[in-house]
Amino acid sequence: YDPAWEEIRRLVQGGVLGEPIMAVSMALWSPDPESWYYDQQASGGMPVTHLSYCYLNATRWVLGVPETVAAMANRKVETGPGRVLEETCSACIGFESGAFASVAASYAGPDGMSDAETRFVCSDGGIQVHTDSITVFHQGKAEKHSFKSAPSPFIRQAQAFLHALEKREKGQNPPEDAILDLRIAAAISLSARENRTVFLRDGIYL
Repeated sequence: YDPAWEEIRRLVQGGVLGEPIMAVSMALWSPDPESWYYDQQASGGMPVTHLSYCYLNATRWVLGVPETVAAMANRKVETGPGRVLEETCSACIGFESGAFASVAASYAGPDGMSDAETRFVCSDGGIQVHTDSITVFHQGKAEKHSFKSAPSPFIRQAQAFLHALEKREKGQNPPEDAILDLRIAAAISLSARENRTVFLRDGIYL
């Protein structure tokens, strides 16, 4: 429901920038170690509570059907019993189109270190994602698109949810999407734990 991501999806899936090749993202955040975010059982793990929406969910929405997951993870800061197993995690997600996404997230980011901006690379251009804007690279030019004055995506999401309830229609983010994101998060944990590539068609369950 973020207009910037809607535009990214339109450009990539519409073929404006050629064939999608890869996406790269990183998300750093330092939650309170005593909060439920750091509790493995309460949270379900960092791939579910943080990596999923920063920015794997949106990247998956842009690139299409995911097929394979290969991941690595570690714990270096909060290593006590019951803490999240994947304090820092990096995953490579392969898609049906042949494109892939390299996504990383961590609860161990140093104070003041900003995230790397998400990027999409295509065969005839690319996109760099900023706060409230994107830069589109195409035919040797870089063009910035601002979404600063756009309506809040949270309000749009709430309105769409209520509309779907009232009209008994499917929302833009149906339940199957949430289940798919949970399957990907489970596959990331499994891949990191067993040091192997996981094929989503084989069925991954929490």
